Amino acid sequence: MCEVAARRGRSDSADALRAVYADADAILATEITSFPLWNDISPEAIILVSWQNLRTALLSAEDEDWGVWIDWYEDRLSGVAPDRTLTEGILKLLEAHWDEDEADWTVPVGVLNDRVTALAARQG
Repeated sequence: MCEVAARRGRSDSADALRAVYADADAILATEITSFPLWNDISPEAIILVSWQNLRTALLSAEDEDWGVWIDWYEDRLSGVAPDRTLTEGILKLLEAHWDEDEADWTVPVGVLNDRVTALAARQG
């Protein structure tokens, strides 16, 4: 008797789960399509605010010196083409300090960013 009740309980749970999924599908099909994609904020504004938040966080990270990458990214945003020689130099530098086995840098990020900054200063 207990085994039958236990099986019936599992069946009730499965039926309830199927009903929830059916309701969710109905809501998705009818209601979500009526919502605006961007709630009174343009995608550009969302991206700009997100970038400003990330920029602030990177600049406040102690001993990591993210300025060179912030400048790099802002140049890309403004349409400045990357310098090919500098880009190749940065890639070589990064490859030299990447440990594939550990999946991590061989030096602290701040040291690496300082080296990228120095390379950019020499190239620029």
